[in-house]
Amino acid sequence: MNIAILGFGTVGTGVYKIIKRANRQTKNLSVKYILIRKNKPATKPEMTDDLNQILDDPDLDVVVEVMGGIEPAHQYIISALKHGKYVITANIAVIAKYMDEFTTVAAENGVKFYFESSVGGGIPWIQGLDRA
Repeated sequence: MNIAILGFGTVGTGVYKIIKRANRQTKNLSVKYILIRKNKPATKPEMTDDLNQILDDPDLDVVVEVMGGIEPAHQYIISALKHGKYVITANIAVIAKYMDEFTTVAAENGVKFYFESSVGGGIPWIQGLDRA
């Protein structure tokens, strides 16, 4: 499964490291893209500042949004869903504000919108992968 990570701060870096440490739960996962800000240098071969490169890739299965905040996360999630990509996020703010829109757009495009997060305690689905 090919994954794009939108954001490479603390959470995005953690997701990347867990997937790269291949274990029985992550061995079939591959980080194909990491979306970085336009003014940031690409320090890994997967890094790009071009969202369209990610969205237009027919081999990309899942977009993991870990940017935080409302915008541009909201627009990026909607764009990914409209491009037929499954989306996973742990962004409480954007989920609280746009949950109905995300689930509607996902259903209209035959994909799923997944979310899971916690306040102050980390991200449970990442912890689950890390323990395997």
